[in-house]
Amino acid sequence: MTYDGVRVVRYGPDETRVGTPFNEQPDGSCALWFEVEGRDDCPLAVEFDGVFLKSVRLGSMLTALLPQSLIAVPRELNIRIFDETRPDNPVLLHFYVLDPRGKKIRGKVTNPVTKVPIPGFFIIGPPRSGTTSIYWRLQAHPSVYMSRNKEPYYFDPRAEGVLNDAVIDRDEYLSLFRFAPFQSKVVGEASTTYASSPEALRRIQIFNPQAKALLILRNPLTASVSLYLQHRKGGLHEHASSFQQAWNECENAQNRPFISNYRSLYKIGDQLASASRIFGERLHVMLFDDLVNDGTSVYAGLLRFLGLQVDSLEQLEKTNSSQLENIESIVSPELLDEMTDYFLPQIRLVSEFIGRDLGHWIAR
Repeated sequence: MTYDGVRVVRYGPDETRVGTPFNEQPDGSCALWFEVEGRDDCPLAVEFDGVFLKSVRLGSMLTALLPQSLIAVPRELNIRIFDETRPDNPVLLHFYVLDPRGKKIRGKVTNPVTKVPIPGFFIIGPPRSGTTSIYWRLQAHPSVYMSRNKEPYYFDPRAEGVLNDAVIDRDEYLSLFRFAPFQSKVVGEASTTYASSPEALRRIQIFNPQAKALLILRNPLTASVSLYLQHRKGGLHEHASSFQQAWNECENAQNRPFISNYRSLYKIGDQLASASRIFGERLHVMLFDDLVNDGTSVYAGLLRFLGLQVDSLEQLEKTNSSQLENIESIVSPELLDEMTDYFLPQIRLVSEFIGRDLGHWIAR
């Protein structure tokens, strides 16, 4: 049972009596487990007779969640395990739903073919605001499927030719969701540039008029510097040797690619107004501060917004977006004053919209 260096050593169970749950989970599903060897860097999908299951891989253990509705009829089923990037070369396994007397039923009863879902939830950004932490936490939820390509940028007209991972073709974009598990109630992605593109937001609305969106707002003074440092560390999208130089170049949008225009990317007041006009009550707004200080409660609020059961509320992992509490070590007092003047109208718009005092964002 091998393919491309990945081997299924053993798995279980391989049978159950009709209507009899096994390894029952808090949500009522049953857990199939697979011990695998080989590459641990490939995204493995588990297909249960035509239906994709929610799966999680931790080291050599792959676990898939099976709704009890799929073991309600005695039958013989196939299990396919494959790399999502190479679905034509699967490991083939078998599973039996025994009749009430415990006998195997030979011959298949095929599940109805399910159509590929379209995404209905979008984490729209902006960058360096805790979006990655939320993306991974949602990915672990049993009722959520987030695209493996976290940021396909499909709806952002600025992305083509600028962002290497941008997905331009519609069929390629939809294929990102073809392995969404059977039990997924929320299917989505997390392209963090959408917030700064009104056209991207309009395209999302046309694509799926019922789509929901999440906007996470962070102090633009620290977020812009954090993104600059990330670009410098990664060696992409940034040539300026200092943030002062980068900030000055941003004054003329023609001087820089949009992904490193630290002014336009963090016009958070305008972004909130635009997203609110398009999504209305289908927009959920978080503050980065709340995510850092009380991530568990904030995440629970997001689940309720999505209409999902609040799963185990262990502490949300710390966001990877540096808080940069000592911003003065990176920018001069003069530049900080200039940035404050530039972003103050945006901060006031957000403060008025959400009804919270954000004066601490600019207090020094």
